[in-house]
Amino acid sequence: MNDNPPTFLIVIGVILVLGIGIGVFFWRRRVGYIKSLTDRGWAFESSPTLAIANGLTVPPFGLGFDRSTDEHISGERHGVPFQVFEYKCQVGRFRVAAMRLQLPLPELFLTTTGARPGAQAAQQQSTGQWHVLSDDAEFARAVQAGAGEPVTAFAQANGGIDLSIDGDQLVVLGAPKEAAELERFLDAMVAIARALDPRALDGFRRPEPERWVGFYRRPHWQFRDRDDTLMSVVEVTQGGQNHRIVNVVSCEVGPLPFVAFKHHWQTTRTVTSTDSNGHTTTRTETDNHEESIFDMSLGVPTPYLEVTGNRALGKWFGRGDRVESELAAFNDRFDVRSDVPKFASDVIHPRQIEYLMQVQPIPFSMGGGRIRVAVPQHDLAVIDHTVAFMYGFLTRIPEFVWQDLGADAPDFDGDGRPGPTLYSSST
Repeated sequence: MNDNPPTFLIVIGVILVLGIGIGVFFWRRRVGYIKSLTDRGWAFESSPTLAIANGLTVPPFGLGFDRSTDEHISGERHGVPFQVFEYKCQVGRFRVAAMRLQLPLPELFLTTTGARPGAQAAQQQSTGQWHVLSDDAEFARAVQAGAGEPVTAFAQANGGIDLSIDGDQLVVLGAPKEAAELERFLDAMVAIARALDPRALDGFRRPEPERWVGFYRRPHWQFRDRDDTLMSVVEVTQGGQNHRIVNVVSCEVGPLPFVAFKHHWQTTRTVTSTDSNGHTTTRTETDNHEESIFDMSLGVPTPYLEVTGNRALGKWFGRGDRVESELAAFNDRFDVRSDVPKFASDVIHPRQIEYLMQVQPIPFSMGGGRIRVAVPQHDLAVIDHTVAFMYGFLTRIPEFVWQDLGADAPDFDGDGRPGPTLYSSST
């Protein structure tokens, strides 16, 4: 009788031993890496939230909806606060180092690799072996005059530089992972940060950035990757299950607070089928649904008013009465309905009609202090267009209409006043 174990058991045993050995190796390596950071007095978080990017909106930040963070290191270097983390967005994945400056400054890029994807700043004259992008030529010259020497030293030590000024933070892409290399990288950043002397740059000071996850060149817009609390605030499709509200864009300052998001949910249905032998079976199938929502708050209750394309049955069906203008071309193009026809006639006056004919907007309705726009998709370009359209529409509503509603005409030029806080997350 052969007492030797079968060959396949030996193979399995070897594989298990190798697997355990490899697992132990990587675990010890990971523990050693984290210790090399914490021994320097730095904190490490393996799965940080997007909140670590609060206040950062200059590319690669502030772009699109697909954003995530990973591997967060934070601490101080020579008294200057910093953070290093992995950042993923629609234009790529980056290892970012951000260091606090002594004052908030205008947007600027200084890089040996060319313009960053998504950046809109203008190209400026360079005093070194780098590209400079800024909308303020005088500020670009001041930065290069003050920080040119440490920037050159950084680029020589690291084989180039990809730097930006983002509010009150200095951001450099390409931070190394290993602690000793990162330490040298941060030391070179400190030299640049200190060279941005407040005494020389105070004339370029900007307002403190908002401490939220925002959007590039949209200073009042906030981003949340998910916020299911909006189910109880904004009208959405009910029924079904597994409701999710994702990619939330909200604005809560100025006269026109709005929120836009994608709403996902599921429904189930029972399907019965009969095979060729007459056997009947039933099964449950799940259907996935989504809708794009754009909801704006007026803060002033209004009668119901809707403006849609000229629907085939629009003259006979719909909420309220159909209101026609004296312009036949407008009546052919649009259906206007309201439960207070005079309100509709006051709002859709000749100058408003001219605007609507020119813009050809997608359907929208207003009532009870809210405006709902039937956006075709959840997209930043669509949101930009919708906000611009609603601004044009609402600024053309005569002042006496607002007075009849018991309110002053809103300050549509915007003065930074907080609007009604309707769309903030409670989490």
